[in-house]
Amino acid sequence: MVKTTKIIVLILLITGCASTKNETVKVQPVSVSEIVPIQSYPSWFVHPPEGLWGIGVSEFSAFAPEKSYSRAFENAVEDMNSNAFVVVTIEQYRENSAFQTQEEVAIGDQFGFDNVVKVDSMVCEGLVFYLISDKAATIESQKVHMPLRAPVQLTENRVLLSGDHYWAWGFNELTQFNPYKTWAISKQHALKNLGLYTAMRVQSLDKIYNEDLQTVSYIKSRIAIRNVRVAHRWIDDKKGFSIIDVSQSSIVNLTD
Repeated sequence: MVKTTKIIVLILLITGCASTKNETVKVQPVSVSEIVPIQSYPSWFVHPPEGLWGIGVSEFSAFAPEKSYSRAFENAVEDMNSNAFVVVTIEQYRENSAFQTQEEVAIGDQFGFDNVVKVDSMVCEGLVFYLISDKAATIESQKVHMPLRAPVQLTENRVLLSGDHYWAWGFNELTQFNPYKTWAISKQHALKNLGLYTAMRVQSLDKIYNEDLQTVSYIKSRIAIRNVRVAHRWIDDKKGFSIIDVSQSSIVNLTD
């Protein structure tokens, strides 16, 4: 058993990546800016395909490979739920003559272990990558069709409206012991940026006015977002960046 484990580790070190489909993919992410590095990650992780998918990541242990894959699968289910439906709550309030902002992202629970299906998985650079889709989807929709390049450049404006699509980006510090957390939080930050951007453009907000100052002292908005797609992922300066793509028709302002 020990010899088998050593052989597996040696193979992974030689090939760099090992796919359950016997594929080794070395890709360069679509250049969103000149700082994007080359990464030997699955192409469907760096540049996810069109459609609704879940992508999980976890550390790989040669001593407990099944546990590594199970954790990546669990993360993929959570990721798929956060792509299918989220509610972003934005609260802004005046404190000491300045507005403070609080955001919260609530994830739906449409998908569980029983209604998703594995599409692919890969061990690469000490990590397990796991791709799943809706079990009820057609075979054709489960094929990985790579999308066109996103019309997005990194700017101080973290949200861009292009045609009928919003593009928003966020980032998070790399976490050594929980790689999935890096990408989950970077996507949440992108969703918060999108929620804040769209919330300021609707009329049905909960507002509290300060009669003395004749100004708004509190604003609350709740935005429902469906069918989120992460368009790009990359690493720079020990941070994980994510750009999301959301159709305008997938965003609804919720009123209490």
